[in-house]
Amino acid sequence: MKHQTTVAALPLFQPGDRIRLIAPSGPVPAERFAQGVACLREWELEPVYEPEILSRETYLAGSDARRLAELQAALADRDARAIWGARGGYGAARLLSGVTPAQVGKQVLLGFSDLSALHALWHRAGRGSVHACNLSGLGEWEAADRLALYEGLFRGSWPSLQGQTALGRGCVQGPIMGGNLTVFAALAGTGFLPDLRGAIVFLEDVAERPYRLDRSLTQLLQTGVLQDVAAVAIGQLTKCEDPPGKEQGRSALDVMVDVLAPLNVPILTGLRIGHERSALPLPFGVDMVLDADAGVLRCAAAA
Repeated sequence: MKHQTTVAALPLFQPGDRIRLIAPSGPVPAERFAQGVACLREWELEPVYEPEILSRETYLAGSDARRLAELQAALADRDARAIWGARGGYGAARLLSGVTPAQVGKQVLLGFSDLSALHALWHRAGRGSVHACNLSGLGEWEAADRLALYEGLFRGSWPSLQGQTALGRGCVQGPIMGGNLTVFAALAGTGFLPDLRGAIVFLEDVAERPYRLDRSLTQLLQTGVLQDVAAVAIGQLTKCEDPPGKEQGRSALDVMVDVLAPLNVPILTGLRIGHERSALPLPFGVDMVLDADAGVLRCAAAA
């Protein structure tokens, strides 16, 4: 089943492109933010951001009103090539009732973790985005992974991803969508999740014990969100194992595969995408091929 929101390809970046920076989630560390801005300038990009981007209000980067206005201004900036999230944490989902898919233009969204709530908005709009390091972590990202992101953004050359096949055989093709499992599960039933029928769904998580991963997946299954997906690709499960002395006998990955098995679709695991400092970028919305026989996820255009 072909998903109606597949995008042919992400627009290529060019030197001088305008990049809007936003902080829709948690407070942004000033020093790390400055490092990320410096990385963009090394790429000859033009970072644009509001002075209040470093605001802090408890666990948020300022009030909902501030963060929403910042997001709306970025969406309205049709001269911007991309919108890049400064940091994850929590808070992006609180903004979804203030924006609509119709407001999303051709700007590519970049970020991950809590930014998965905004990736869902881009999915619903039929626009492409990139699961990649948030800006405040860009300076600390592994150099090879930063180069992989550059090659994807400027040349359209995205890395093939090697994993291990947990279930299924053969090749499946479809648009890839998803992000952080916990964030996606929290959106179930809200109307803010995209139609995932025919899609390859990517999931990763951090600091969630196996039973919590089970709970999130069960919610997605019981709400029908994962009905008729083409395949599932699982990335890094960082710090998701039970702590010493409290082991329940199954790894985080085993739990996820067991819960997802009734979908009867190919499941690829072990992809180097997620919350580790060594993590590859992943373009969302474009057609991907999941080759369960070879244990590889790659762009269909490069297949």
